[in-house]
Amino acid sequence: GVAERLVREIDLYRANHGMSLSLETAVSVLDSYMTFTCGCDIEYAPLFSDINRLTREIELDKQRAGCDTIVKSEWLNSAQQDLSGFFRSRRSVRDFANQQVDPQSLLKAVEMAMYTPTVCNRQAIKAHAFTRPESVAKVLQCQSGNGGFGDKVPAAIVITVDRQSFFTSGERNQCWIDGGLFSMSLIYALHSLGLGTCCLNWSVTKDQDQSLRSIIEVEESDAVIMMIAVGHLKDTFKVAKSARKPVEEFISFENIKKP
Repeated sequence: GVAERLVREIDLYRANHGMSLSLETAVSVLDSYMTFTCGCDIEYAPLFSDINRLTREIELDKQRAGCDTIVKSEWLNSAQQDLSGFFRSRRSVRDFANQQVDPQSLLKAVEMAMYTPTVCNRQAIKAHAFTRPESVAKVLQCQSGNGGFGDKVPAAIVITVDRQSFFTSGERNQCWIDGGLFSMSLIYALHSLGLGTCCLNWSVTKDQDQSLRSIIEVEESDAVIMMIAVGHLKDTFKVAKSARKPVEEFISFENIKKP
């Protein structure tokens, strides 16, 4: 039933909007589904006829859906690294070098962060980057947490999530979760590239939110998640001491209520 509905919605989408990357992915999903189902000796002629029609009409550059087979040794070779020092070395920087940030560095960081998981792989996140001094100043003046250092910030990023990608009341908070996960990935990506960052929260009033929207190009459906100040590091610089609670206060095991 889901596959049949997807066929109908692909046809409807094509009629109204033409081709897109999402459409190619959807057709590839159906093609992979049909291949798997046929391998189980299951035949559903009406549905498979529609899928074959779509694959003929929409030429896919490559298989965009299905499954990847992972070799454990290759996975571990890429993933098993001691990152303790990396995580501990990231600090909130408010004392940046007087040096312009190359937009290509921000692009590279976003390319890393875009592999952050999102609900149902909807990928509704966008990073709005600003590197021109006048643009950075306009954006940061809408956020009240950068007093004392905002005028020295070389670049700013505004993270938004399109709420049109969420469909039920149960998903009403998902934009903040997806946007928060992506933001942290982006901050670590920037850290890996040798750039300093400072998280700037967006816990604001409606008037403040509208003030930012009057300055930057975002859709009405976009939720502003947070801002990130970005800059190069000085040879020596100061950061605030941020003592951490004991690890035992961050984790509990088997915390099940007794009947």
